[in-house]
Amino acid sequence: MARAVELGAHTLYVLQVSAFSRPRPEPRRPLDVAIQSFWLARHHRFKRELATMPASVDVHLLPTGPAPEIRYNDFTHVAEMIEMAYEASTDYLAGRPVTPAFPAGVVEQNGADD
Repeated sequence: MARAVELGAHTLYVLQVSAFSRPRPEPRRPLDVAIQSFWLARHHRFKRELATMPASVDVHLLPTGPAPEIRYNDFTHVAEMIEMAYEASTDYLAGRPVTPAFPAGVVEQNGADD
């Protein structure tokens, strides 16, 4: 997001791709720790960049639809998740109500819940 603003963007559309508000399972293997560490680092960078967006930049956090409870390596629901995100984002862009209203972990636009 910061790079887009550096290049002159005034409106950003962001599709958040992970449900950070969902509880994470206890890591059992080194790979689990590495994946969760990556998620946490990415989430904190996202929150930091969102918090430092200039007031002149309009940030739209596109909804993804409900977050299913699946394992990180379960790709059997990809088509369904893409369809849910597409429908939720289409509704948002058309000004129709969306449930959930914001991506998981986000309370309102330009703000995060924790």
